[in-house]
Parts: sequence; structure tokens; C-alpha cells
Amino acid sequence: MLSKHTWLLIASIVVLVVVSLAWLPAVQRGQTDTPHYERIAQEVLIWRSGASSGIHSEYPPLITAVFAIINTIAEQLDITFLTAWLITLGVVLIAAVLYAAWRLTPADPWLIIASVALCGLLLGGTLVLGRYDILVALLLLLCWRSLASHRYMDSGLWLLLAAGLKLVPLCLLPLLLLHTPRPQRRRILVGASLGVLLALAIPLIAIGPRGILTNTHHMLAYHGERGVGIESLWSTTSMLLHSSQGLRSSIDFHHGAFHNADLPPFVPTLAAAIMGAGLVGIYITAWRRARTHKNSFLWSMLTILLWVLAISPLLSPQYLLWVIVPMFAWVAERAASGSFSPLALIAVALALSTQWVYPWHFGELWYQQSLPLVVLVHIRNVALVALACFLYLAQVDKKIAQGSKKLPGKLEAEDAPGHRQHHNLQVLELNWNTVYSKKED
Repeated sequence: MLSKHTWLLIASIVVLVVVSLAWLPAVQRGQTDTPHYERIAQEVLIWRSGASSGIHSEYPPLITAVFAIINTIAEQLDITFLTAWLITLGVVLIAAVLYAAWRLTPADPWLIIASVALCGLLLGGTLVLGRYDILVALLLLLCWRSLASHRYMDSGLWLLLAAGLKLVPLCLLPLLLLHTPRPQRRRILVGASLGVLLALAIPLIAIGPRGILTNTHHMLAYHGERGVGIESLWSTTSMLLHSSQGLRSSIDFHHGAFHNADLPPFVPTLAAAIMGAGLVGIYITAWRRARTHKNSFLWSMLTILLWVLAISPLLSPQYLLWVIVPMFAWVAERAASGSFSPLALIAVALALSTQWVYPWHFGELWYQQSLPLVVLVHIRNVALVALACFLYLAQVDKKIAQGSKKLPGKLEAEDAPGHRQHHNLQVLELNWNTVYSKKED
């Protein structure tokens, strides 16, 4: 009879193979960023040979080093970079599943498998297989589930590794500390420190100290020069205003992406100010509530990520993986317990609308050939803002706060073994029910 770990391994491989085979034609047609990743890896080789003045990668040094390592493996095995990339994703998925089976609850490995399978089906393999953001999403998922299982050091480690791949998850560190009992916060910081060491050690080995400096300098300069991305809320608002006057927005292609050239140059600064004010408000709310009772870390994490994505002047479709993967895992957990949440419909709608735009109709968007398509993207962006605001307002609602005190979700109670599995679900379900009851009143 096969063991539990064997079945998990088989399920992981089946999911990976099915998703890969379903989307491999699109990946091979170049509808991914993997050719760009390979060019960066080749530039690292040129840099290490001394024939280049620096590493011109717009990504953090950690993922630049990972690209270089994958390229080296591909050359050693005499395979293409794309093949090596897909093998790497498979190894990471299997490692995440086996880690969850070893360190977390029996349900967690299946949640990882279900969330990746749903993303491959609903969000599309060109984003799941062809962008490295799936690695960020898996690390955020492991961060949440490790915290739920009281693996505090692990949780800090996964979060800082995610921040090493994309800087945005660093915004979650204050929330992670606030959602951790005071005596255990030191373990979070120890895990985070280990994550920082790994995020520095790998690039030091692969690209060297000067490579890290030139990479970081180019990354900061690169993103500082970018304007407003075509898929952002700011851009779709401008496009709709122009279309109402029978005009089209001016779209420019630079820095590897399409940007809306009609918006004034102060928009990125304004967006950063609004985003920062929102983050401060979320932090203050989390700090106040942490003194009395425990919120769902997942809920707070989604609030931060949704807010950042919605207000940011740059919104690429792969960024939605950061929120959709944890949402699908939560939906799968609820479905396994026989419960349903409206969050399931929201996650599916976000995924399908994003896939509909990219890769299937992206050309129509930047050519502005279809007004309904622009409206669809705008509705999706507004939904990100609305969901972030809903999650935030639900956390400051007095009626919800009073009700959650009756649940086994306080700091003192959460350490009890019988409480740790279901606390987040109970609090979240209570909030949804409270909103419904308000509507009925």
C-alpha cells in the first residue's frame, strides 16, 4: 500500500504534468517571460567573464542569481532554458508539498496542490508557468500556513524569501509580527534573518558582491523611470474617459511593457502617497486589534496585497497570483469542510477576467479596439479596491470585533491545539455573516 507522502508526490506530479501539457503550446510560442529570464542569465555569464560593466536586470539580485543557476544547469544537461525552468517549477512545487506534509497539517499539502491546479485552470498556464511570480505566491502561501501551524520561524523565513524575489511582500512583515503572540515574535525575526541571509548568500555565490550592487542600482533606476502601466486602475480610468469623448489614449511601449502616455508624470508619486497612507491605516488597525484579540493573518495579508495592487501605477497580470493562490487555498479548505464562501466566486472572477485579457485579448486592449474589454479590466481593478476596502472595514467594525471575542481566537486561546486549525475560518465566516445580516436589516 502506498504511503501518504507517495500519494502526495504522485498528485503533485500529475497536477504539474496536466497544467504543463495544457499550456505548453502557448509557452513555446513565447507568451511568457522565460526568454527574457534567459537573456538575463546570459548577461550574468558575460558579467562574470569580465566583458560587461554591470548586470542590467530589473529584478532583485536573488531571482537574477536563480536565473543564472538555472541557465548553468541547462547548459550542463544540454537542455533548453525553458525545459530547465519547467523542471525547476516542478521541483519547487514538490518540495513545497513535501514540506507541508512534514511540518504542517495533513490538509496543507492538498491545499497547495489544489491552489496550483485551480490557478493553472482558471488563471492560465502562461502566467503560472511562464512567470516567476508563482514562486512568490507559493512562499506567501507557506508563510500563512506555517503561521497557522505555529511554525513561527518557518513563517518568517518564507516571507523574507518572497521579499527577496519581489519587494512588495516586505510590507507584510509588520502584520506577521502583530499576528504572532509576543513570546514568539523573536522566532519570527530569527526566521526572517535566515531568509535575509539566504537572499544574500545565493546572489553572492552566483553573481558576486559587485554584481549585486550593479543589479540593485539598475533595478532601482529601471523602476524609477517607468510610468503608468496600461492595466492599472489609473490607466483604465483614463482610457474610459478618453473613449467617452471618442478618443483613444496614447500607449507607449518601453521598459518591456505598455504604458499609458496620457497621464501626467505626478501620477506615480500620487499613487505612492495614497498607497502609503493606506498601509499606515492597515498597520494601525492591526496593532490596535492585536492588543485584544487575534485577526486572521490571511485576511490582513490579502488586504495589504489587494490595496498595493489596486493603487499601484504598475499592474501586471502575474501579480494577481500573489492573492489568487492563497485565496484558492482558503476556498479549497472551506470546500473540504463542506462550507462555501463568496470569496470563491470573487477568486474565480478575478482569475477568469485576468486570463481573458492576457493572453487571449491583450492586443485588443492596448490597441483599444474593444471598449467592453477596457470596461472589463476597469471593473476588475475596481473590484480589487472594493475587496481591499471591504476586508479593512470588516476588521474595524465594532459589531464584528465584539462578536469575534466570543470565538476561540484570542491570543491566549490560540495556543490550544484544538483551536489553531479553525480560528481563521471562524473569524472570516463571522465577518461575512455579519455583512449579510446588515444587508437584511
